[in-house]
Amino acid sequence: MLPKRGFFRGWKVYKLARVLILNVTNKLRKAFLGKEKAKPDVEEFLTTDRRKDGDNKQEKFSSQVNGRIPENISSQQSRRSRPEGYPEKGKSADADVSKISELAGEYRSHLRYEEAEKLYKKALKLSPANVSLQLDLAYMYTDMYKFDEAEKIFLKVLRKEPDNLEATAGLVSLYVGDKPEHDKAKEIVKHWQEKFPDKYDTRILVAQYYQGLGRHDKAKDILMEAIKTDPRRFRAYYDLALINFHSGEKDKTLPLLKKALKRLDDNFSGEEKESLRSDCYFLLGRLYNTFNEYEKAEDVLKKIKEECRNSSDYYFILGEAYLGQEKVREAREHFLTAKRINPYKADYYFALKRCYDKQNKGKTYDFLKDNLVSNYRKIAKIVLANDIRLVCVQYPMCSVEPLKNILSGIEGITFVDNEEKFKRVVDRTVYGDYFLDRCGRVFGHATSKGNRLLAESIAETILKEPEGLER
Repeated sequence: MLPKRGFFRGWKVYKLARVLILNVTNKLRKAFLGKEKAKPDVEEFLTTDRRKDGDNKQEKFSSQVNGRIPENISSQQSRRSRPEGYPEKGKSADADVSKISELAGEYRSHLRYEEAEKLYKKALKLSPANVSLQLDLAYMYTDMYKFDEAEKIFLKVLRKEPDNLEATAGLVSLYVGDKPEHDKAKEIVKHWQEKFPDKYDTRILVAQYYQGLGRHDKAKDILMEAIKTDPRRFRAYYDLALINFHSGEKDKTLPLLKKALKRLDDNFSGEEKESLRSDCYFLLGRLYNTFNEYEKAEDVLKKIKEECRNSSDYYFILGEAYLGQEKVREAREHFLTAKRINPYKADYYFALKRCYDKQNKGKTYDFLKDNLVSNYRKIAKIVLANDIRLVCVQYPMCSVEPLKNILSGIEGITFVDNEEKFKRVVDRTVYGDYFLDRCGRVFGHATSKGNRLLAESIAETILKEPEGLER
């Protein structure tokens, strides 16, 4: 599903900020790994053949199976099976390529991009025409914000295979998102509509294009057309369920998910079926959590624990289900696992705070909070030391004071207050005009209108400063 993008993502300063965050994250990760052993799953992988009889599963981050467009073309965390042992001497080149690419996937799932990139390139030296490997590398480049490199690979694949759906979807994703060139995206989609006007996959691609532009109602209409074209297929039901879930129409999500699961039983088998079932159960678990049906969430999420063991979000969602049942110890363990897999996501720390509040372990939370504050301050000092103007933007509907407190004593920071501006417009209109959901309790992922208001707020604040747009 194409993620919602704001129109200001094409600004050079935005791209610079994302690159800066990646560089800081890499430095913090290296420091973190220097203090602890490398991730056990990866290190065991280097020395042990963990294959079970008949089990040689590799779930790609984005896969094209029977014309299937990638479930998620954004920089989401990959859920992969544990790879097998490192390539042995005497094995065939194909076996070596398979094992090297699986190891690359394991590093990638732990956000260790540099190691993963080296391994993907090594595999491509052994198998330079391997399109699947090329696309894996391209999608990882989008994770790393190397959008030009990703674009080159997608175009290379399409020169060789003009009708490759996965490469097409990846390119459209770039052109409506991180490397915004909407005219190019429109031309690609138009080409598919002219070449395959009645094809089910064309409608799925067009729906993703409109979602990338934030036109969710249009995307939903096209997905309904896809269902009419072939009601037996899985994809349109699942994508429609995702849109409804993120739009806050959760009562419509459950029936669609049930229909999607039935199509799995009717049309798929083996690894492909298990991979898609895992996606459905993951969304179903999130849905049950929102309905406060925590036992149901726990039941469905436990069914996919093996497939999702490298996903920090999986442990986070399951932890929420435990916490909803007052199983605080189990919740805390799962939040800690999520934090171990991805120590850079603030949601996990706040989830731990709720556990510590219930367990009266305030001192432990204070330590975690101090860590978080310290990281924010380090990032601010790195930015300012490189003579880069630092603009700190508070979430919509939230007071800017906590952010100012975190960065107090550091001179030269511009703060953007989005509390009153958003509260005023939401009071006058409808919450759903500006937000797709309530992921932040009082705010959520922004619609096109919400992103525009946010961009205007940032621009107004910058222009009011004495320096204006200088620096």
